[in-house]
Amino acid sequence: MEHSKKLIALHDNARAQYSRIQDAVRDERKQALEDRRFCTIPGAQWEGDLSQQYENRPKFEVNKVHLSVIRIINEYRNNRVSVDFMPRKDGDDDLADLCDSMYRADEQDSDAVEAYDNAFEEAVMGGIGAFRLRADYEDEYDEENEYQRIKIEPIYDADISVFFDLDAKRQDKSDAKYCFVVTSMTPEDYEDKYDDDPQTWPQEITEGQNDWSTQDVVYVAEHYIVEEKSETR
Repeated sequence: MEHSKKLIALHDNARAQYSRIQDAVRDERKQALEDRRFCTIPGAQWEGDLSQQYENRPKFEVNKVHLSVIRIINEYRNNRVSVDFMPRKDGDDDLADLCDSMYRADEQDSDAVEAYDNAFEEAVMGGIGAFRLRADYEDEYDEENEYQRIKIEPIYDADISVFFDLDAKRQDKSDAKYCFVVTSMTPEDYEDKYDDDPQTWPQEITEGQNDWSTQDVVYVAEHYIVEEKSETR
């Protein structure tokens, strides 16, 4: 009973935090989503007030924005930014080279190029892009193997799925105390994974006026919290 009360309190606190973030960034994130759709979705250039103003009239599109975005993306792919470990002054060059090799191996094993490209493309089109690093077991099927590797994974639609606490000031949000990552899944997958009736997380930043079809989905939120603890050794 006590455990259930703690979970309910945790859920209520998370909903309150998420609501405060949504109230503060809703307009900005909505504009980022509109910019991405303007660039990639046929008909999205006429969404919003323009669709009502020019209702039942021909709406022509000459998408020069998308061509400019493709040019920027191609330039990035031809000159990718990479990680290079550098030793400290009078440090160990061999150790830096080993770290480079291990990082390259983690990138290759986790298809990091997809994560990098997706984040860059969304940032170019809408202003916000993200990917994440996650620790995963080297062999999840070997119970005796406790070695872990870094997985570099894409986060799609970052402008409507990644939300940091409002007090985070640094550009990379490394000073954030908590964060939400909202993803979508079908009700059937939700039932299979959680063995429960679908319970969706509120997702207020959406747009689908010119989509051919909209899938029935459930939104699930991952809630990350930074905990600071003191230890005496």
